[in-house]
Amino acid sequence: MKMIKTSEKVRRPIKIILIRNDCIGDMVISSGVFREIKKKHPDSKITVLCSSINKELIEKNKNVDGIIVCNPFWREKTIASFNNYFKIIKRIKKEKFDIGIDLRSSYMTLFFFLYLGRIKKRVAYYDHPFNKSKRFLTDALPYKNNITIHASINDLNLVNFALNMDNKDNWPDIVTDKEDVNNLKAFVNQDSNMLKPFICIVPDASSERKQWSLNKFNNIIKYIRGGYPEYDIFLVGSNAKKINYLWKRNRGAIRCINQSLRMVYLLFKRSNLIIAPDGGPMHLAWAAKTKLIALIPKYLSLEHMGPLNKNSHVIYSEISEIKTDEIKKLIDNILIRDRQEILSN
Repeated sequence: MKMIKTSEKVRRPIKIILIRNDCIGDMVISSGVFREIKKKHPDSKITVLCSSINKELIEKNKNVDGIIVCNPFWREKTIASFNNYFKIIKRIKKEKFDIGIDLRSSYMTLFFFLYLGRIKKRVAYYDHPFNKSKRFLTDALPYKNNITIHASINDLNLVNFALNMDNKDNWPDIVTDKEDVNNLKAFVNQDSNMLKPFICIVPDASSERKQWSLNKFNNIIKYIRGGYPEYDIFLVGSNAKKINYLWKRNRGAIRCINQSLRMVYLLFKRSNLIIAPDGGPMHLAWAAKTKLIALIPKYLSLEHMGPLNKNSHVIYSEISEIKTDEIKKLIDNILIRDRQEILSN
């Protein structure tokens, strides 16, 4: 047996850290890059620095080898959250990452985690709205007004640039397991798949600029219950106050408040239709390839953040100007065809 001399260097797997400590929708959009990295570099060790609200989306992902949770201190606005940054920096230094990729392309996260973390190769978009300086980058990719390109493609392009890849598959990768399936079954209180078709409605948005009127949502729910009584209705979201407002006016609806994001994803996959404003659940819906009616305000770039699923129907307008009649027409087009398919089977 040949002995390895102590002077010989043993090549270790490349260690990569990716920064995505922001919102749920952002992680959905970026989730495919971990799969693509492993295709090209199967022995690499991938760590993702995420936020507490989007961590669930990668917890079961076998392409992710490590997770670091760190919420932006400027959002939490506490001394503890600021001090936590320096604990994370110390941890990153200790890990000795070879490459750091800031998917957020944020000046703040780049400085704190990649630069102060002493990562050898630091990669992000330059001239991104949140990153105007090259000082802390070793490798910068010009942003070139990429708001006209879908964010999932932007993320994959940045990873391709950082790792000398040419991968093309930008589709999200939300990984679930049997535990998530069992959690869904327990939630609907059945031992097998749901027997009745159902529709998911997401009434709450992450900001007022994205929020459609609750009274209009109420109108839509009553329209569905009156015209399509064979469908159950799930009220899905994180804002209990808004969901309870609609549930009290529609007692037959099923509340799904603050459930696991992976369970919600599975619920969406089995849904006959989802109606949602722009946000994390909307991105989960199109990633699930389910029929979707998305309400997207005009101030957002549809090319950059819109759903990629061909089953998606987008109403792109000022939120306050979206009429219930527009939604009802789309519902009729989708559910009448859906009803015919159910009857034929």
